[in-house]
Amino acid sequence: MVIALLACGGAPPPTVDAGVLTTRNGDLFLDGATLLSLDVLAGQPTTELDDELVAALRPAAGREIAVVLPPDLPIWIVRKVVGSAREAGVVPTEIGAIGAPERFPLADPLRYGLETACDAPRDVKSTEPLVTLSVQSGQDGAWVLATAQFLPSFGGAASDAVDGLPETCVSVPSCDTIYSQDAALRAACEQGGGEHRVKLGGEHGCLLPIARRPEEVGMWRAELPSIVGRLGLADRPLLLVMPEARTRLDAVLAVLGGFRDAGANVPPLGLSLLVEGNDGPPMCDAEVRDAATLAAAGARWLGGLRLAANEEAAVTATTGSPPPR
Repeated sequence: MVIALLACGGAPPPTVDAGVLTTRNGDLFLDGATLLSLDVLAGQPTTELDDELVAALRPAAGREIAVVLPPDLPIWIVRKVVGSAREAGVVPTEIGAIGAPERFPLADPLRYGLETACDAPRDVKSTEPLVTLSVQSGQDGAWVLATAQFLPSFGGAASDAVDGLPETCVSVPSCDTIYSQDAALRAACEQGGGEHRVKLGGEHGCLLPIARRPEEVGMWRAELPSIVGRLGLADRPLLLVMPEARTRLDAVLAVLGGFRDAGANVPPLGLSLLVEGNDGPPMCDAEVRDAATLAAAGARWLGGLRLAANEEAAVTATTGSPPPR
């Protein structure tokens, strides 16, 4: 009954719109036809779909629909609804919350390469940050962790970025070659010592303040536009919002809404893998708080790879064998 109570929430019944998969009185329905009770989806929080819901949705296969669910619904239930629709051949294109007219796209993230081996090292043309916003919750409220993981790009575009390659597969040309037009990044590259992954923060070190109460996620949306602009995230193609399983839908939509208010593309919502549990609220110690610092961090990481390769080559030339890894 817990899920049913969450679904009711005291809100007025939603308007019956064609092509909207939504809830009323604790039941899921599409085009006015009841599919099943949300109680059915309460078990097995780690599964991506429900067989009964898949069967109920199969007659609608091929249709594009919007998924509009209670704002206090945990995201693992949302994931099961969306996953079941996709398994049934239905195409969820938008997501929203009951009581709010706004909807957000359900789009797949931009693809990049995943490789774990190479025939020979390849020259890096640039580095592309893979930015992840993890929306989490716990006894202390809800919060957002943001990180950028630097990927080497061998063609200079985000779609040419590759993850998973060992450092021996990555050849870094001189810093003068990569950053010929930017003295600051060239200096950062020559300095080296950068980390593969860095934390992103707002004005106070955390990306966003901790929402102690559910209604406080509204402040995220108010603060995000300036943070998105300062970090230069509006035009980042490799960006994903990844909610934790128990996070409420309204908290996730507040993050998506902040990007929309910033005039940026709404980032894809990652529902294929959900994590349960976390280490609690974040430490507000992120050093990367603007676009210039983010770019410099990427240059230092590439420079670090170059310095390590040069040191290994020097040891190999002196001893006849590479140093132990």
